[in-house]
Amino acid sequence: MKKIKFIILFVFLITLLQANILIDLYHYNYGIIDRTVLVFDSKPEYSIFKRDDVIQLNIEKCKKNITLNNSQIKNNNTINGFQFKSTKTDVIVLIMINTAIQNLNKYKYDFDLTSIKGSVYKLVLDIFSTKNPQTNSEIQSFVNFYDATGRKNKADEYRYLLKHGKLKSAIDVTKVSKTKDAAAQQRNAGATTAQQKKEKENLSFLQKIFSRFDNTNLLLFTSIFVGVIALTLLIIMIINLSRKKATSQEVSFDEKFRNMNDFGDKDFQKEMIAKLIADDWGKKEIAHELNLTNERINELT
Repeated sequence: MKKIKFIILFVFLITLLQANILIDLYHYNYGIIDRTVLVFDSKPEYSIFKRDDVIQLNIEKCKKNITLNNSQIKNNNTINGFQFKSTKTDVIVLIMINTAIQNLNKYKYDFDLTSIKGSVYKLVLDIFSTKNPQTNSEIQSFVNFYDATGRKNKADEYRYLLKHGKLKSAIDVTKVSKTKDAAAQQRNAGATTAQQKKEKENLSFLQKIFSRFDNTNLLLFTSIFVGVIALTLLIIMIINLSRKKATSQEVSFDEKFRNMNDFGDKDFQKEMIAKLIADDWGKKEIAHELNLTNERINELT
């Protein structure tokens, strides 16, 4: 009998040693987007189920940290809290969706499992209250989220929508990208047409001039014309060489490089800094872009 109990205890201990452990769970609130992160001590085996008001994670062969308990979350537009249920071998995590969302079918989630230096694993769930933000504040939430998670291209797409006020219809990022490309192509086509028209006008002007000469006079005129152009180019080259020589003699080595505070006058610097701040530039980025010190940036803002 004692032998059987010992075997059962041994098997139980082995099971505990082999079990994955849910070390921690935390989240970030980005307005209408919430990022929930689950941290494990080894790679988990899991499945995810989406219901109207709950996202359920079943983690197999797992134990949770005893410090993790059911919790409610206030002032969050996406989730209301977390609940934990444990069996002998598994852990179930319930993420409670905020039922104040007008249409629960609109919410979606993305998830990704990443390894941190091979020691712990993070299961990241990004839960969106809506797939298509409509108001300025909702679009700003998408901008903040993609900026914070290092996806600048996505953030720029929503920033573009916010800047151009396209809020009445559902956001279609692909459509916006195509619209931007089409606009660029149209501008390029317009520039090409204008250039071709100008070249045609220049050609017609020369044709009118040359049509007034017969072959003999045309040859003489062409020779004179070429000679005048060559002489003009020679004079320009001589002037430029003289200027370069004078400049190289007058300017010292140190004067060739601007210092940290000679980027325009004070009013011009203020104007540039204000424009960049309006475009969501940080002070360090502005200092680097304008070649000014951080103290100068603080002084002018």
